[in-house]
Amino acid sequence: MPRENIPLDRLTNILEQERFLIVACEGFTEKAYIRQFSRMYLEHRSVKHKIKVLDRSENEESFSAPQHVLKQLKEFKAEFSAGKSDLCWMIIDRDRWPNLSTILQECRSLGFNHAVSSPSFEVWCLCHCLDLRNVSQETIDIIERNPKPTKKRFLEKKLSEEMQKHGLGGFSKKQNFEFHANFLDSEKIIMAIEQCIYFEEKERLLNQDEYQYPKVLGSQVHIFIDQFKQYLSK
Repeated sequence: MPRENIPLDRLTNILEQERFLIVACEGFTEKAYIRQFSRMYLEHRSVKHKIKVLDRSENEESFSAPQHVLKQLKEFKAEFSAGKSDLCWMIIDRDRWPNLSTILQECRSLGFNHAVSSPSFEVWCLCHCLDLRNVSQETIDIIERNPKPTKKRFLEKKLSEEMQKHGLGGFSKKQNFEFHANFLDSEKIIMAIEQCIYFEEKERLLNQDEYQYPKVLGSQVHIFIDQFKQYLSK
């Protein structure tokens, strides 16, 4: 929904009141998580804090590659003139996109932010209910490969099992899926953040200055969470 056309003499005051956090996601799981997370944390906040999780048409849903997610973010900003104080994020999976580094460089050059999960966003979710620092290397290797022996990939099945084990319902990649309310409590989010920082630091030690995003196991969603909290504090 476009912003209201505002007279010039009111523009400065309105811009001081309104700040948008704009998010473009690769899939349904990311959108469900970000929307529920933002609803929970914005519930008692002032009207100046707003978040827009972009939707794509049914024709566009099959185009989940990072370049299409970035294209959507660029088009939204161009059409609705996102302000300088607005934050733009793309939430994507590593998968095996051959040109991902180039896309992320373009993302940063535009002043946008990115949160890449490896191998997929489900690893961030799994960290809410399972400490991956304590599992076997064999399990880590399977998660990194994320095979698809049946209709579901390993991470989808593992996440659903762990959620059920902790009384958090199950997991589905369907469009209307919603996470159990307790899945997003602060303790679980902190556990996920701590794990992802641990795996990021571990990978940085191996790659030194070459690190841009997780290429083995990890997620940069913790950076989005941190900036989201900073956004609310302003």
